[in-house]
Amino acid sequence: GWSHNSNKLGIWSEGSVSTLLFKTDKNYENLKLEISCQPYITKKNNVSEFDIYVNDTFNQNIKLVKNDRDEKIEILINEKIVEKNEIKIDFKFKNPVSPYEVLESPDSRKLGILLKNIKIIPKTI
Repeated sequence: GWSHNSNKLGIWSEGSVSTLLFKTDKNYENLKLEISCQPYITKKNNVSEFDIYVNDTFNQNIKLVKNDRDEKIEILINEKIVEKNEIKIDFKFKNPVSPYEVLESPDSRKLGILLKNIKIIPKTI
């Protein structure tokens, strides 16, 4: 799932799987999602690694490292895997860590990425 960022910009992925569901207003040929995010990196995990699935089809593997700036992830969505203009994006995290585990705070949520912005762009793939 997704959860709060304590009155700051963005939402945290929480747990091993976080899902985004959305429906487009019309049938687009292909889409590109641009996601701006930051990984949760600690002394326990120096890389945030996850797989992205679109409508249950593997899309890509992502590995992010701490660099104190936003990362941009691009997800290309082929029209062939979209039915009824509905899109499901699953983020399957390999190593989510909680701030509690690394003695940063009493927060026991297993965090993966801080999602800040999503842009959906009609695209020719």
